[in-house]
Amino acid sequence: MNEERKSLLKKIVAYNAKKIDENGGDVNKAIGDIITFQYEGHSIWNPLLDETLRDRVDPEEKYGVNKIERFIEDYNEK
Repeated sequence: MNEERKSLLKKIVAYNAKKIDENGGDVNKAIGDIITFQYEGHSIWNPLLDETLRDRVDPEEKYGVNKIERFIEDYNEK
């Protein structure tokens, strides 16, 4: 993954984290305000980590280029 795309993903993750914090740290309350995508039954709001939010991953390898591109498009549309 190139650095420009990784930087953009970090920006989106920071946006999501801010919205979650504004909702008392409750992801479920923030779900209408944050950018997510579905992966194996999980709502992913931080694609830099795996679905458990414990391990760093290459987002394009883990979730697929198409999901990451759509994630970015959804952010750009907000």
